[in-house]
Amino acid sequence: MVLPQEDEKNITEAIIELSDAQINQVKYARFTESQKRVFVLLLAIAAFQGPMASTAFLPAVQSIAEEFHTTGTMINSSNAVFCVAMAIAPCFFSPYIDFYGKKPIFFINSVLVAVCSLLVAVSQNLAMFWVFRIGMGFFGTCFVSLAGACMPDIYPVERRGRALSWCLTGVLTGPGLAPVLGGIIITWSHWRVIFWVQTGLSCLVAIAFFIFFKETGYNLAFHEWQRESGKRFKLVVVNPFRVIVALRISNLALIGYSSVALMYNMFNLLTPIRYVVDPRFNLTSPVYGSLFYLAPGMGYLTATFFSGKWSDYILIRQKTKRNGKVMFEDRLKAAIVPFAAVPPTILIYGWSLQKEKGGMALPIVAMFLNGFSQTMAITSTNAYVIESYPPMGSRSISSNYFVRYLGTAVGTASALPAINAIGVGWNSTITAFVVIAGLLCVIFVAFRGEKSRLRWMEKHSASLEQPV
Repeated sequence: MVLPQEDEKNITEAIIELSDAQINQVKYARFTESQKRVFVLLLAIAAFQGPMASTAFLPAVQSIAEEFHTTGTMINSSNAVFCVAMAIAPCFFSPYIDFYGKKPIFFINSVLVAVCSLLVAVSQNLAMFWVFRIGMGFFGTCFVSLAGACMPDIYPVERRGRALSWCLTGVLTGPGLAPVLGGIIITWSHWRVIFWVQTGLSCLVAIAFFIFFKETGYNLAFHEWQRESGKRFKLVVVNPFRVIVALRISNLALIGYSSVALMYNMFNLLTPIRYVVDPRFNLTSPVYGSLFYLAPGMGYLTATFFSGKWSDYILIRQKTKRNGKVMFEDRLKAAIVPFAAVPPTILIYGWSLQKEKGGMALPIVAMFLNGFSQTMAITSTNAYVIESYPPMGSRSISSNYFVRYLGTAVGTASALPAINAIGVGWNSTITAFVVIAGLLCVIFVAFRGEKSRLRWMEKHSASLEQPV
């Protein structure tokens, strides 16, 4: 059944009048399959912007430092602050998305990302570069952290993992592929061109959202307020710290740490690539060192073709064993094996470089497998966070991204100092232990989390359904 494409507000009213048994059928029939695919494509492209902004400039760090008469460490520090801004942003945007809906917030943020990218491209000094880089992180994270929140609006649980994996394509391939683009640009042009390219992409995303994206939210508090008040607009003041309340839930806190571990691993791998690879293999051109980012980048990309299908397969298989009962923790069982593959791959990468063993092939293969395993794991953990506590709306995934990007900030800021102090091998060993702790969290929630979740939901779900 496909509903005619009426005004979203009228569709919301129609849904409210249905019984609970009919809501899901109508909710998932609001959009055609073609429209859903367009939405996922737009969200994946939009989500590419945040990771692109965080890593595309890495090959140009020395050029930027020379122009602003500072050090590469100072420029890399801006990336750590950038990641802190990415962590804070979901706390602000999540309540507005729950109240106003996703389309207006996504569109406004895409415009603001374009403005900040433009101002970074024309930066006249280091302060201007820092301020608007932070703005790119703050506004660009809206897509990264909240795009996945659209999936429960348009896909049933059995198809959600596959859709989410495509949505995560932009999030997870950005950190690996963007530096290659940056390396090509800095080799034959100026570092400012990197940010001009990002400005153009942001403008295209804003236009595409305005034209093609439909509001996926239903029963929005804003529409309810319009019906009750008869007014058209209300400016709400939200408490951004309500998002962090989700971390009081033990399951979400444990999965939050597992996400921190994976992102710490990712940016401990990505941030210092040129610093450890260039001297190891005597590379002199930025573009050659940047090509090493392709190894994890292709791992991230390749895994998106399998991670969602694998996650859905495990969920459906376990559902069949339970005679049709869905247990969201089953998704985490799909993450255990790939999660366990991350520590050995980061160890092989680090020690092969430090001991100068295996030539180029060994670290490249290790980076590919590391990226592949990470994406296979994080798709399932993301899906679990999004769907396991429905009354919390986007707050569940926003809290996860809050702690996740704090892990990114720590990984970005600590990678180079740690490598300079103890070497890439020992730094990779520390990273492996961080990831192992995250794996233990996933295993615990996968096999022990259901009772805790049901008990918590029974006690707290009613109070969480209050509007912003």
